[in-house]
Amino acid sequence: AAVHAAKLAADGVQAAIDERAEVDKLATALTNLGFEKSTAAVEEWISAQAQATTFTDSSLRPSMALLAGATKDITEAQGLLSLAMDISVGTGKDLDSVSQALAKAYAGNTGALKRLVPGITDAQLASDDLFASTGALSERFTGQAAAAADTQAGKIGEVKDAFGELQESFGEGFLTGLGDAEDKTGDLATSLYDLQEPMEDVGQT
Repeated sequence: AAVHAAKLAADGVQAAIDERAEVDKLATALTNLGFEKSTAAVEEWISAQAQATTFTDSSLRPSMALLAGATKDITEAQGLLSLAMDISVGTGKDLDSVSQALAKAYAGNTGALKRLVPGITDAQLASDDLFASTGALSERFTGQAAAAADTQAGKIGEVKDAFGELQESFGEGFLTGLGDAEDKTGDLATSLYDLQEPMEDVGQT
């Protein structure tokens, strides 16, 4: 129990630190684009997507920042990210690669998107409106991410992600507790160091 508690604390704190860094990075990207007031709503949307699909919030944030930068529009970025998730599941390609391809296609460079999705034609991509030009993609892949979440593997992944979020919550609470009692962190560190010898005994046993 002590070993698992120590692992939960260490992994949870690291996960919370990583989560804070990811949230801050996305918030900074959105602020730089002039969407500071949308940050909270975007985080809520990402959390909802993570719960409804097999994608983690950690994988969604970088893609959201990328697509928001490409479109300069939150709603369009969310639409493209939803499409990216479906294409990722449908093709087996990682979400980052698909998001990169969609961002380039939005800027007029459709080469990467054509390589990711064999069979899509120049005529289907020949439009100033990326959503119109990717109608064929939508028809082919819409619903893939949600469908994958309903499979047995998807359900197991959902439970795994939920445990990960629970671990992050523990770490977040731990960090908050340290922040609320900074004068006690030295005592805590000393206590943890004092536990090294007993833990070695546990390991030997």
